Amino acid sequence: MPLVIHPRIGKGLRRAAALTVLACFAGPAAAQAACPTPPTVKAFQAFGDSSDYFLAPNGGFESGATAWTLSNASVGSGNESHYLHGKSDSRSLRVAPGGKAVTAAICLDTTRTGYRFFARQPGNGAGPDLNVSVRFVGKDGISREQQIDTLTEGNYRSWTPSRFWAPSIAAQMFQAIGLTVDDTASVRLVFAAENAAGPAWQLDDLYIDPYRTG
Repeated sequence: MPLVIHPRIGKGLRRAAALTVLACFAGPAAAQAACPTPPTVKAFQAFGDSSDYFLAPNGGFESGATAWTLSNASVGSGNESHYLHGKSDSRSLRVAPGGKAVTAAICLDTTRTGYRFFARQPGNGAGPDLNVSVRFVGKDGISREQQIDTLTEGNYRSWTPSRFWAPSIAAQMFQAIGLTVDDTASVRLVFAAENAAGPAWQLDDLYIDPYRTG
């Protein structure tokens, strides 16, 4: 069952959600340390979001496909129209129907549970939805993916920021994994366009929120 996406919620509930996130993300490499935090910016302030974010590895695609694994997807010209990362940026990611794009490994802890990015699916005809998943390694050493969001075709005709992310599933899963609030885990975000006829998706400026529970 996919995780549920909600608007920003209260601090207490956000912390419970954060613990739940680690239940799904945790892997054997989890360690007793906090994730390092790069310098942050209020990237989405113009859209009513005053949270602090840092750019994911090559999250603006200005270095081509570096730090990404692409299948039926490519980096090309055409930046998102708000130029969050910089006025000189000129590239974005294109994910064709049936295509997939996977980030580099991202460190996750109980405070780092949010992300946002820009998406567009131009054209007037129907097209494939875009599914967002988290790839993680379980305690058994097996790699798995947990779907956490779906961008529906028709809602992103122009460049639009994705929603806030606040996963909500059974909190006891965190305890079942055996992690504490001090643990960290390494995960990858997966963006997959459904294999249906229609226009490709474009993605740009993927940001991570390291203070979602603060």
